[in-house]
Amino acid sequence: MYPSLKAHSATLHLNTICMAYLVIWAKPLLDNNNTKELADPSLGGNYDLEEMDRVVLTASLCIEQSPVLRPRMSQVVILLRGDEYVAECAKKGKGRALLRTYSEEIFDAQDYNSTRYLNDIKRYKELALGS
Repeated sequence: MYPSLKAHSATLHLNTICMAYLVIWAKPLLDNNNTKELADPSLGGNYDLEEMDRVVLTASLCIEQSPVLRPRMSQVVILLRGDEYVAECAKKGKGRALLRTYSEEIFDAQDYNSTRYLNDIKRYKELALGS
């Protein structure tokens, strides 16, 4: 049982590193709305631009540093389905229309602050880049 748990823990750790690296790679592309660089090259440009824009918008909202600015999963589904009003609000306010309540914000701030976030990113960069 112990080797199985240890292997699972190592896999989770590796997945966390990979996800952090993916965010580091994708963030500048998302900020610049560079869909061509974000799209899978195997698609060869054969994708619906409107759908890709929805995916890019949703991804950029989901990787916001503050948990308060990230959409809930139900909101992610609405964004990906193409609800125009919600998508327009998200574009204009970069997620401000999707904000949670003040009490949720306080709870999340206590749970995960910016110092802890920056320390995690620094650690992930070191692990991913081997420095």
